Amino acid sequence: MNASMSPVMSKAVSGAAGSVIAMSEALSGSPEHHPGPNTAGQPTTGVHSPVQPLPSSVEEMHKVSPKLMWPMLVSNALWTIGVCGGLYLAYREWGWGFLIPLGIFTVIFIWRFFLIPYQVRNMGWLETEDELVLSTGKMFHTITVIPYGRIQFVDVQSGPITRALGLKELTVHTASNSSNSDLPGLLAADADALRDRLALKARERMSGL
Repeated sequence: MNASMSPVMSKAVSGAAGSVIAMSEALSGSPEHHPGPNTAGQPTTGVHSPVQPLPSSVEEMHKVSPKLMWPMLVSNALWTIGVCGGLYLAYREWGWGFLIPLGIFTVIFIWRFFLIPYQVRNMGWLETEDELVLSTGKMFHTITVIPYGRIQFVDVQSGPITRALGLKELTVHTASNSSNSDLPGLLAADADALRDRLALKARERMSGL
């Protein structure tokens, strides 16, 4: 008889124990939590989200205007005429000793004619929550990150050729004079709007210090 009654008694004891635990949790206000498996795509409470990585390619940024190629090509052509023309005249006047620098500079300027379009395609910018990210260079690609709190003031300027093309150059001045950054080839409206946004964000960060 005892053997037949033991399952019933066991269930009764288990039920009573569960009731006592539930009552103690209700009185304490802190029920025991047994976390289940975390499903992919669902946020986990109490765990900080990973920091969003900064862009490593200009393809993830806003690119400058392709019209920037024209003033850069014109500038390169003027330097080619001035330097190589002067060295050629010196060769005609004083002899073959000037042929070596003439050949070197000729190669450099011709190489720059092919490089400039790739340089322009690799220029861009991106505004994140806390920083301005700039991309420059082709052979020596540089990603510059400027925290808004480090910006002191922002300049926008344009020369005769860039003004005729509707372009402006943005210069960001930071707390360190050696880290000032230039971003040429912006459309005039984009450059003015970016200057205003950066100035506002810089003031907000400075007022929060």
